[in-house]
Amino acid sequence: MQNPSTQVGTSAGQVRGVESDGMLIWRGVPFAAPPVGALRHRPPVPPPSWAGVRTTVEVPAIAWQSPPPAGMPAPLGTPPPPPTDEDCLYLSVTRPDGPLPTGGLPVLVWIHGGGYITGSSALDTDGVALARQGLLVVSLNMAGSVPDAADLVVTDPVQAGVMTVMAIADTAKFRVDRLKRRVF
Repeated sequence: MQNPSTQVGTSAGQVRGVESDGMLIWRGVPFAAPPVGALRHRPPVPPPSWAGVRTTVEVPAIAWQSPPPAGMPAPLGTPPPPPTDEDCLYLSVTRPDGPLPTGGLPVLVWIHGGGYITGSSALDTDGVALARQGLLVVSLNMAGSVPDAADLVVTDPVQAGVMTVMAIADTAKFRVDRLKRRVF
C-alpha cells in the first residue's frame, strides 16, 4: 500500500516519492527547466508544469562529468555514477516519516562538491543518514562541465554554478515553511 504522505505538491505539479525504512524520499524533483536547446548555458528558469502525479523515486541523471585523471581509480566502495545528461537540474528530498515536531524540521540543503567538473547529489549523499538525525535534507544536482562550449553564454563555470544555486534559493525561499510543516 502506498503511503499517502509520499504524494505532495510542488509549484509545477504533484510528485510521489517512496517510504523506505522510516524515511520519506523524493528523488528527481525538477527545480528548473532542462538546460537544453535555447536554455543551454543560460540562467535556470522554472520547470514546466505537468498534469497528474510525477513519480520521483529514481536517482536522476547527473551533469556531464570530466573524465578522471589517467590512472586515478575510483575511491573504494564508490558506486557507479548515474548516467550523465544535460537534463540534470533535479533535487532530492529526504525526511523522517511520521508526525513533524511543532515548527517543523531543520532544513539542510546539500550542495555537492566537485569544482563544477565532477560530483552529484547522488554520489555525495542520499540524505538518509542526515535525515535520521532529524533533518529535512534537500540535495541537488548542478550543471557541471560543458560538453560543447561553442554556444556558451555563461563563460565562467563558477558563475553558472552560482546561478543554479540562486535558482534553488529562489525556489526554496517561498517553500521552506511549507516544506517544514506540511509538504516534505
